[in-house]
Parts: sequence; structure tokens; C-alpha cells
Amino acid sequence: MTTRATDKKTDPKAAENKTKAKRTTSAKQTAAATPVIEQAANTDEPLHLERVLATVQQAAFTKAIDTTIGVIPLKQGHAALLDRIRLTTDQAAQTLTLTGFNLVLGLEVSIPANVEGSGDWTVNASKLQKLMQNFPTGAVTIGWAPSETMSVVSRTAGPFDVATRLADDCPTIPVPGSPQSFVLKNLRWGLGCALTCAGAEDFRCVHMNFWAPPKTKVKADAAKPTAGVTLTATKQSAVLAYYFDTAEGTDLDLPDRGVAVAGESLQKLMALLNEHPCRVELDSVSSEDVVVRFVITHGSANTQGKTVAQSNETPPTLTQEATQTVFTCRTDKAESVNGNEFMPPTLPVEISFDRDQMVKALCRQAVFTDKQAAVTLDIGGSEVTLTSAGAGIGNGTDTLSAQVKGGPMAIKFDPELLLECLKQLLSSQARLSMSAATEAAYVRDSERDDLFFVLMPAA
Repeated sequence: MTTRATDKKTDPKAAENKTKAKRTTSAKQTAAATPVIEQAANTDEPLHLERVLATVQQAAFTKAIDTTIGVIPLKQGHAALLDRIRLTTDQAAQTLTLTGFNLVLGLEVSIPANVEGSGDWTVNASKLQKLMQNFPTGAVTIGWAPSETMSVVSRTAGPFDVATRLADDCPTIPVPGSPQSFVLKNLRWGLGCALTCAGAEDFRCVHMNFWAPPKTKVKADAAKPTAGVTLTATKQSAVLAYYFDTAEGTDLDLPDRGVAVAGESLQKLMALLNEHPCRVELDSVSSEDVVVRFVITHGSANTQGKTVAQSNETPPTLTQEATQTVFTCRTDKAESVNGNEFMPPTLPVEISFDRDQMVKALCRQAVFTDKQAAVTLDIGGSEVTLTSAGAGIGNGTDTLSAQVKGGPMAIKFDPELLLECLKQLLSSQARLSMSAATEAAYVRDSERDDLFFVLMPAA
């Protein structure tokens, strides 16, 4: 028996219907096939997104939006142009950067992304936040082309088309002029201490003094830092001076600069800081509006402090949480102070004591002072005695062991203010130095001199 092979003819109408069916679901299939742009581009299905494509993780994208939106005024009217998030793709670095700016504070958050094409556009901040908060977890692909909407699609949601504007329609974050860059090792702790004295209730300004000695000056005392930042703030009778040196190897070449920053602004910065060093870029030429940028890197140790372009390692994948946040603030010019000369003096009377024991004793004494009377510290021998009395309330006495240098002395303090100072210290032992019952006292750690409080005695 002979079998004849015959060619099957394709029905043109059936092929056309099949193509239409594929096109209606192409956007979802693109996201469902793979979260990586390069693999999606190899499929024979047309992409719903065009020209600029970026795939990110929904959790990282949403967190970046929530962070950026913290400086954006979410209201209409004259601030309508500020109610926008700027999105910028960088194909070389494989990142997506979200930017928010309210004319005083600016935030730029960069997250890993699989990027195809470079673009720069803005969208309504509050609408994008609500949309992404309700998107399913996993990969999200966004796309944009000039004069078009931004498309958002994931494996099981979308596509959604979001109205956009060109980036030029919104104000631009200022850049420090001729910036000097250096690293602060523990800025978060310093800001927390400064804000304790600035007071969260009225957001008083914190003075930041950036300083460096002339290059011709010989460092006489190796124990003292030669460059850094000093944070100072006042609250009632307490004055906080936070003394901070720069990281090893930093060579600053700038005149002493002093700026005043609103406590509210620094509270936002403190919420972003982690325990890692923070790079500071300081405007070294402006005479009035001094711009300061704080660059914070989040992520695993192998990516800490590096961008994709700077690292020779494999670029971060979408599952990594490596991000970089740039906090920019405009400041008011303030009188500068050379930090090398801003150190507590050596005083004739000093006591060293267990910080936790003193905190608990002051809490007990505060019950009787009722925020009006003072607590008295009687210093002598090898102990300090705390006494307090409140009208119609009662009185109390506590005796703590201490290492005492100098003669006996009695001095009064507001227990609440002394407590605030002690709670910010890091060491288990604290020091209290003074010269007379009516002169300012210095509160600091026993093991370090980079932070101290200046506390006036109570009347």
C-alpha cells in the first residue's frame, strides 16, 4: 500500500482569530511569563508596553513610593504640581529612581529594576500609591513613552494606564554647589540626641556646624577629631552639643560652615537613617541657601555603599532589597563654630555613676517633684544622694554609689531634663561634671567624648 503525503492548508480566518485572542491577553502573559524584561522580549507575543520598560518587585516599589511621598504635599490648588512623583529609569545602572520635592525637602529613592530604555516622567503621587498598595506581590512591569500614559501590569493585575507629565513640568531638587563629600559614622544617634533637645512639639531648628581646620594647622592633640559636624539645639535650660568626627581618611577642604535645619526636616531624615555610615554632600560655595545632601545606602553587606555602576560584582536581582536614598534639604545660614574648639572644659568636680541606676532614681524622685520642684544632688565621699520634696505630695531620698573627684557640692536639676540627657547616652556609666552650684554642668558618657549635654541647674 502506498501512502501519499499531503500538505495541510491553513484557514486564514482561523489564524486571524487566534492572533486577536493572543493580543487581548498579551500584556498579562508578558508579566506572567517572566519578571525579567529581556526574556519577555524574546517571546513572539506583542508587548502592551512600549519604549521604556522596567520590571520591579511590588514590595520594593511600594516601599519606595511610601518613603518618597513623605515629603510631598498631598493636596490640590497651588501645590498640585508638587503632588507628583518623578520616575527615572537608568538602563546602565539597572535602577528605577523615585523623586519627591516640596521646595524645601527632596527625596530620591533608587531601587533595583530590569530596565530597557531610559525615561524621565511624573505621575500623581497619591494615585500611584493607592494603586500599588493594592497590587499583588511579585513582579510589576511599567512602561512609558513621551506624551503617553504609564502602563502598569503584573501577573494577575492590569494593565492600568496612568496619566503622566514630563519631568520638566515639576520643580527640580537643587544640587549642592561644588559639593564637599564626607562620611559620618553614626549620624542617626546624633540626630536623635539633637531632636531630644530641640523639642518635637515646636520643631525648633537644629544648628549643624560643618568644620575643618586649615591644612597648614598641625594637629596638636591626636585624640581630637580634625574634621566633622557639630549639632546643637536648645530646650528651656538645657543645651545639647553633639560632637561628631568624620570617617577615617576623609580630607575636607572647605571653610567652616554653619546652617540651621528645621527639627521637622531632621525627624524625616532620622526615620530614613540606618546604623550604617551616611555620606554627606555639602554645598561649599553658596552664601545664603546652603544645600545639604545625605546619601543613605540600604542593603546587604556585599552591596553596601556601592552602586551597580561602581561595583564589579553582578548587578542586584529583583529579589534583593538594595536601595539608595538621597535626602536633600535647603537650610538657613547660621554662624559657624570650629568643632575643634567646641569641647567641654575640665571642671573641678566630677562624678561617675551607673547610668541605669541614676535613671531609675530620677524617675522615683520625679513622682514628688511634680514637674515643679527640683531634685537635689548632694555629692560627697563616694556617693551621691538625691532628695526631692513636693508641696502636699511628700518627699523621697535615694543614695547611689559613685566615683567622686573634687570637693563636696550640692546642686539642683530639673529631673525631667536630666533624665532626657541620660537616656540618650550609650555607655553603662555616665559622668556629670560641674564647677559650682550655679554654673552649667556637663552630662556625657564615661567612655566617649563625642556627645555631651550642657545643663543649667535649677533655681
